[in-house]
Amino acid sequence: MTTLTAGSWVHLTYTLPEDIKGPPKQIGIQFNSPNGSTITSDVYVGAVNWS
Repeated sequence: MTTLTAGSWVHLTYTLPEDIKGPPKQIGIQFNSPNGSTITSDVYVGAVNWS
């Protein structure tokens, strides 16, 4: 888990498992609010890269 801070960019990295079969068809990002609270906000994804 990574804690996000409002008003700042956070660089996240994820490595796909080596035993994955074929190219990925979907990659998702999930946000959870602490303690079941409701948070209303905008989220911007600056880039998605892979090699």
